[in-house]
Amino acid sequence: MKEKNAQSLFTKNILDIDSALCKAMNCVSSFAFELKISKSNCLSFDSIKAHQVTALLQAKTIGVYHKISDIMFKPKEGRFASPKPFDCFLLRDAISFVVIMWYVPRKRKEFHFIEITQFLDCIDISGRKSLTYEKSKEICQLNYKPHD
Repeated sequence: MKEKNAQSLFTKNILDIDSALCKAMNCVSSFAFELKISKSNCLSFDSIKAHQVTALLQAKTIGVYHKISDIMFKPKEGRFASPKPFDCFLLRDAISFVVIMWYVPRKRKEFHFIEITQFLDCIDISGRKSLTYEKSKEICQLNYKPHD
């Protein structure tokens, strides 16, 4: 399992995830996600880069603007990829999450959604260099087990 596989599984379940998040957070909102995968019992805090933290915090407040890349040609398929939905977006007042997919082959696939300020608080008070599965499960706002 690689991060791109976790991304595909996340995307496959996004409507169910959206519904579960809205229910768990008691809101209807936009969400920003930074996805990580852990194949062990912990995730290094260093795996979330400073620019990612900054962008997640900005999505909550002043906003993040993003221009979507233009259509890309897929040479192996001899065609263009599907058209982009629109040109750009501004994401503001979003609930921002670090999402960790805890993965154990043939056993566990579990997404923990940890709100960015909660994640940063955990870094500050933990005295550790990594987040354990147990602590992640304790502090997450949503524990989501995807449909394969």
